[in-house]
Amino acid sequence: MRRKGKGKSEGEYKHPLRDKPAVTIAIPTAIVENIPLLEKTIKLAYVARFATIFRVEEIHIYRDPYDNSPEENFRLIEIILRYAATPPYLKRKLFKRKRALRYAGILPPLKTPDHQPKIDLEKITRLDAYRKGLVVGFRKGGVLVDIGLDKPIIAAGRAPPGAQVSVHIVKRGKALRARIVSEEKVPLYWGFRTIGLLSLRELLNRFSNKGTLTIATSKHGQNIIEVLPKLQSAIKKNKKILVLFGSPEHGLYQIFEKENLSLEDSVNWVVNFVPHQGTETIRTEEAIGICLAIINVLKCS
Repeated sequence: MRRKGKGKSEGEYKHPLRDKPAVTIAIPTAIVENIPLLEKTIKLAYVARFATIFRVEEIHIYRDPYDNSPEENFRLIEIILRYAATPPYLKRKLFKRKRALRYAGILPPLKTPDHQPKIDLEKITRLDAYRKGLVVGFRKGGVLVDIGLDKPIIAAGRAPPGAQVSVHIVKRGKALRARIVSEEKVPLYWGFRTIGLLSLRELLNRFSNKGTLTIATSKHGQNIIEVLPKLQSAIKKNKKILVLFGSPEHGLYQIFEKENLSLEDSVNWVVNFVPHQGTETIRTEEAIGICLAIINVLKCS
């Protein structure tokens, strides 16, 4: 007897494809300033989860001019986000014990397509799959790649030992073929990449090309309700979207002014995604979840 409200598709999950337009977010180094390591890890756990939920392709980390230790904070942000984005079967092979990862055990699993659990190639007769792996050696006709199975597989292609690669596996009956492919060739959402450390000028120059829509988030920006149709039209006309976020202590207007930049002149849109907010400030990780959820609706509707 079927319970009410439960359809036949409940529990089914299909691996999502890459999102279009592709979304990149930019966060400041000061997001982890002046808080204990446990709180830093929790904060970045939310960043990682929101980024994967809404299929963010890249997370850029920019140097906050108000941050007293930008390089140190960058290193911590980078290693924790990179650890979170690494498939579980490769974590121990790629990361040594470090203080920054002391609380890495509390990071929630991302469960993205590149974090697939172990598969048994001996039992599967038909397969067309992609997996991330680590090159561990050479073999005739290719390289040995650890993709989280009982033993490495031979994949066509070239890469040095220690390189992280994406592998396309095709199996028909007993015939197995595997080859290294570039991440761009993987049709599935393949998790996020962490990129930085950049100054604001460097970041904006990187995304100054046509086809990229730049959106700054600020409570002093245009009310999202008033600009909804125009913003949606702009989103659908571009191939990429860059969304910039401020720090817990300083908004983007303050950060840009400190860098002798005009926020309005530097981006396409400055938007207040939470009009009539009930708190004095919104934390950066909270803003990421809120803004990406709204942008996701605008892209999909």
